[in-house]
Amino acid sequence: MLPPPACCSGCDARKGPARLALLCRAAGVPSRLHLYPCFGAPAPGWPILVPMSKTTVPDEVRRFILTSIPSVPYLEALLLLRAESLQPWDSYRLAGRLYIGEGQAFELLQAMQQGGVVTRREDGSFVYSPADRALVQLIDALANTYSQDLVGVTDLIHARLDKRAQQFANAFRWKKEVT
Repeated sequence: MLPPPACCSGCDARKGPARLALLCRAAGVPSRLHLYPCFGAPAPGWPILVPMSKTTVPDEVRRFILTSIPSVPYLEALLLLRAESLQPWDSYRLAGRLYIGEGQAFELLQAMQQGGVVTRREDGSFVYSPADRALVQLIDALANTYSQDLVGVTDLIHARLDKRAQQFANAFRWKKEVT
C-alpha cells in the first residue's frame, strides 16, 4: 500500500487513516471521506469511505433516543432485530452478532422486551414485534437517521450517559454547609 501524499487541505495523510481522519476533521474536510489529490480519486489501497451527510437528528427521534435508548449496544441490537425481524433471537445469537457477552445480550433482550420492542416466545427466544404502530414508525425513523448520521445519534446517546455519570459524581461532592 502506497502512502497517499498530503492533501490540499493541509493534513498529512502519510500518518495513517486514523491520524488522517483527525487532521482532515480539524481542517474542515468531511471526516467520513478522504480522497486525494484534492478529493479526485480514492487513495490506492485505502478503503473507500462513503460520505455521511450533515443532518440534524429530528426532534421526535431525538426524544426517542433520550428517553428510550440507554446505550449504543441497545441501539445496535434494536436495529439488528429490526433488520432480521422474521428471525427468532436468543442471547447466544445476539452476542455473536454484536461481539458482546451472552449475559449482556440477554440483558439487552430483556430491556427491549420491557420497552415493548420484542416479545418472548414459549421456547425462550425473542422476536421483533413493537407494541404499536407509533413505535414502529419511531424505530424506522431512528434507523433512517442512524444510517445518515451515525455520529450524531451516538453522540446523543453518549451525551446522555455522560450527563448521568456527572450527576452521579456530583452526588458525592463535598458541599460546604451554609449557616
